[in-house]
Amino acid sequence: MFRLLHTADWHLGQKLDRFERLPEQEAFLDWLLEQLTDNPVDALLVCGDIFDNANPPVNALRLFIRFVVRARQVCPHVVLIAGNHDSAGRLDALEPALHELGIHLVGSFPQTIEQCLFRLGGDANQPGILLAALPYIRPVDLPPSPAGETVGEGVIRVTQAMISLYNNALTEIKHRQRSNEPIILTGHLFALGGIPSDESERPVQIEAGLIQAVPGSIFGTEPVYVALGHLHRCQQVKGHVPIWYSGSPLPLSFSEASYEHRVIRVTLPDNHAGPEIAFLEVPQSVTMIDQTGTFEQVCQQLDQLVDRYPNGSPGQLLLRVTVSLTEPRPDLRHEILDRVQGSNINLLAIRRSGDINAGLADALDQQLVLEQLTPIEVLKMKYRLDYEAEAPPELVQVYLDLLEEIRTAEDTTRSGECD
Repeated sequence: MFRLLHTADWHLGQKLDRFERLPEQEAFLDWLLEQLTDNPVDALLVCGDIFDNANPPVNALRLFIRFVVRARQVCPHVVLIAGNHDSAGRLDALEPALHELGIHLVGSFPQTIEQCLFRLGGDANQPGILLAALPYIRPVDLPPSPAGETVGEGVIRVTQAMISLYNNALTEIKHRQRSNEPIILTGHLFALGGIPSDESERPVQIEAGLIQAVPGSIFGTEPVYVALGHLHRCQQVKGHVPIWYSGSPLPLSFSEASYEHRVIRVTLPDNHAGPEIAFLEVPQSVTMIDQTGTFEQVCQQLDQLVDRYPNGSPGQLLLRVTVSLTEPRPDLRHEILDRVQGSNINLLAIRRSGDINAGLADALDQQLVLEQLTPIEVLKMKYRLDYEAEAPPELVQVYLDLLEEIRTAEDTTRSGECD
């Protein structure tokens, strides 16, 4: 029996607006270390986006190194791959030091596929688990685009190249296989059928966006489990074998606060039956709420939250407020801020419902461009989008008077320049 924990998308160093997430991330890693200690496994797989960006802050690097060193003390095998948010070169620079501790780290896609193939467990005579730890595949890892290539040809070229990379890994790993050793693959990519979140996932785009998602069939039929990173929701995608995203351990945007965040515990029985999948829900040290409604509804909800999160309370709340207005409310921001003052609520954003982009899209659908709209038409469109009503005549008149003052001032300026 072989047991592993599959996790990904830690995004260490991420900030949500001005709010520092490092204490939450440290709490998660402390919890994960407890799981490795109290419920031992044979391997920990971290499938990319270890850091939130290519140049993580020093405290995020320190947190990462401290964790992997401690994890290796209680877990026989720790394997990490780079994701699209990570700097492959920065991770490669850490690899020699971590290798001395028995930690496998694959940043850049290696020049030879053997460099990302590992046998976990077993020995010279006993079988173990064969792992192909393939990191995020970057455009430089793929054949260059020939001159005159069409978009359709580019999609085919990139897809076939990625299939070839995984086929090469499977071919080589099967040459090493002993006594039907189970095969596990990793990846950091967007598999067809996966459900992304709305706000926090940077698209995996290869060859200037020619292809974003790849079919699950690229992983073949031999692996007993495919461990993926990139999508932040824990989910299985369609393929010939079990293919799972562990999802992110913490919600990385308000759109991700509504579902559970997990790590996956995988058990491979000795009888070579299918993997046993179990989910460990990650405890959240900070609550995230996206509050929506009319002004009156939002105020009522805020009063309840202030009672639940008074100043000095142990719980902490990150809040985003979206207010549906039927008329302008110039002091909206101050009214909302005053309502939560003195509480343990971190108010990160105050928004009005309505999206100017939707209005512009409607205009484009009608074959209009912004330059063809008069200023008063833009005002009326914006008002309809924000308040779902027609602009009041008095507001239109004030706007027209203002435009007239601007034109008069411009004419006076031009006349002075001519003189």
